[in-house]
Amino acid sequence: AYNGVVTGTGGLVKAGTGTLTLGGGTSNTYLGATTVTTGVLELNKTGGATAISGNLFLGENNGGATGTATLLAANQIADTAVVTIQNDGVLNLN
Repeated sequence: AYNGVVTGTGGLVKAGTGTLTLGGGTSNTYLGATTVTTGVLELNKTGGATAISGNLFLGENNGGATGTATLLAANQIADTAVVTIQNDGVLNLN
């Protein structure tokens, strides 16, 4: 798990098997998109903090392994974000 703050002008890509958890009590502030090509990205910020501030892309649309985002708490994705789910992507609202 990563319980810090992700900052910067770029995006975040979760690739490969396994699970990455974004936690902690402070919102991430990176400006780019979040892409989950394979594996699981768990969103678990606390106290109303936002894990994803930009757009979210799940899967690669290539029929391969699944890219999944799982919401473990409320308010994890910014209200202004566009969520795109490819045929090999999953958004788990838990």
